[in-house]
Amino acid sequence: MIIVKIQHGLGNQMFQYAFGRRMAEKNGTELKLDISYYSSLNKGDTPRKYSLGCFNIVENFADKKDIGRFRANNYSGAGFFSRAARKLFRKLEGKKPITEQVYLSEAGFGFRAEILENKNKDLYLYGNWQDERYFSDIADIIRKEFTLKNGFGETASKIAEKIKNARSVSVHIRRGDYESNPRTRARLGPLPPEYYAKAMEIISEKELSPVFFVFSDDIEWAKKELKPEFQTEFVGGENISDCEELALMSLCKHNIIANSSFSWWGAWLNGNPNKIVIAPQRWFADPKSAERNPCPKDWIKI
Repeated sequence: MIIVKIQHGLGNQMFQYAFGRRMAEKNGTELKLDISYYSSLNKGDTPRKYSLGCFNIVENFADKKDIGRFRANNYSGAGFFSRAARKLFRKLEGKKPITEQVYLSEAGFGFRAEILENKNKDLYLYGNWQDERYFSDIADIIRKEFTLKNGFGETASKIAEKIKNARSVSVHIRRGDYESNPRTRARLGPLPPEYYAKAMEIISEKELSPVFFVFSDDIEWAKKELKPEFQTEFVGGENISDCEELALMSLCKHNIIANSSFSWWGAWLNGNPNKIVIAPQRWFADPKSAERNPCPKDWIKI
């Protein structure tokens, strides 16, 4: 059995699932999801919930017994000795070749090809795994499974028709905790209006009569700050779920994304072979992470 830790928001959950799905598929074993993160959020964490159930995924959940198999001889309690045992277990695991470890913890940000050579049928995966190379060899499976289980609702269906009948370009503006949470703002931070203006100009030079569909968790800010010179539709509201928004972005012919795994997936799932994807050159606000960027090489970075 392969267990993957599912945590944070929808975009990160999708990366975690995709890597776990790949390892289970290639190692010939079952995949289970550890969603215990959502019952023990720390103070100061952005409120999140498990959200993958809207997709056609292989959805099996790990129980405490399953998880305990990978926790230092079942030391899965919250006490001092249990924590110490788990810490020692992970330290000893880290000394093994990565191809032999059964508790794989992502060491920093970046792709490590040797992880894919781990053939263990029993694995616990802990990390974000934000690189398409962790699942590119089962890309067709991932694209099929990250489709809406129940299709679009009434509001999203109307927008989907508009998108299909236009030279559509998604524009994703992420604010929310990027603006309000001090830790998230310091690490990532919202992109300025100038980024979006430049990206829309680039698209307009490559695509005749584009229609920009703006998706945001702060539509009022977007309407105030964007001031686009091009035909624009603002998308958002209580009648459209996060999964529907992501699926709508993937229907657009081209994509302008934020420094967000949410819109990363909207662009990656876009099936247009001639798509143009524009992404920020600098993904992280933190100077220590300035060179890190999870976007594929063929996406335009500005």
